[in-house]
Order: sequence, then C-alpha cells, then structure tokens
Amino acid sequence: MTPTPFRRLSVPLTVLVLLTGGVFAAGDKDLERLPGYVDPAPFLALEDEDGELVSITIPGTLLKALAGPFGKESELAGLIGGLEWVGATIVGTEDPERIRKARELFDSTEKRLLREGWERLVVVREEGSTVKVLILNTEKTIAGLVVMVIDDEEIVFTNIAGVIDLEKLGALAEEMKIPGLENLGEN
Repeated sequence: MTPTPFRRLSVPLTVLVLLTGGVFAAGDKDLERLPGYVDPAPFLALEDEDGELVSITIPGTLLKALAGPFGKESELAGLIGGLEWVGATIVGTEDPERIRKARELFDSTEKRLLREGWERLVVVREEGSTVKVLILNTEKTIAGLVVMVIDDEEIVFTNIAGVIDLEKLGALAEEMKIPGLENLGEN
C-alpha cells in the first residue's frame, strides 16, 4: 500500500500532538458555538476494529501556545494564531461497505454545510479518489475550512475553525504536498 499524502501528514501531526501533550476529547460544548466547527463524530463512527485510525484534536489554547514561541511575525504563528480548533480523522479501511457509507456521509455533510452558508472551494475526482474542500466565509474572514478525502482504502475528514489565512494555508499545503489545497492563496 503506497502512503497517500494524508498518511504522510498524519504521522507528523500525531507526533506534534503527542509531544505537546495536546490530545483532547472532542466533546467540548464551546466548540459547537464556533461558526467554523463541524463535529467529527459521524466520521469517527466509520472506524472498524481491523482498520487504522488517527484522530487528532487540537484546541485553540494549544494552538496559541504553539504559535507563541515562533513570534508574532513568523508564518506559523500567523497561520495558527487565529485558529480556535483543528481536528482530523483518518480512517483506514478496505471494507467496501464502509467506503460506500463514507461517500454517502461526505455527500450529506457537503449538502448540509452548503445549506448552512459554506462554499465549495475545491472538488477533485480522479482514479476512485475524491477531494472536497469547503470554506465558511464571514463578512471579513474565513471562519472555517473542511477537507474531505476518500479513496478505496482511506477516509479523511479535517476541520479547522477560527480565523484562517488561505494564502498561508496554501503555502503550507504546497510544502506538505496536500492535494487540492496547494493553490488556496492564488485567488
């Protein structure tokens, strides 16, 4: 099995969270009040006993603490300083039924978010893989980002809530080779 870009991304994110002691439960009631927050629970429910699972939750307090040592002028501090929450769920499975359910969940989640005022930014379909990127715009900022990726072996749901600088996120995505996000800062 060839590692996908998201598998390559999951390892450093997991190490970052573990090194900082920042693994938190995603049940914080204040999260639901954040405009850009999307509950990852339905995606966690796609896990099966035999499959791989990476679940990362980084609250705003930890993000601000991580940004601090880099100084206010650093790109990393500029990228994560306004964020309130970052979550990623990566489920590895080769069960066709789970993949089918995940595709249905992706479609229903996308439809719900579009009804709630989110905008579709990217859709990429190729060779059995689909990447969907949605953003939530406020009048002055982007308050939320959702990335959903699915193929025949992996289901990825990522959500970022808070003030998001797409140009800096695009530069980071390009550097980390995250498909579908590398051109965010060009528009």
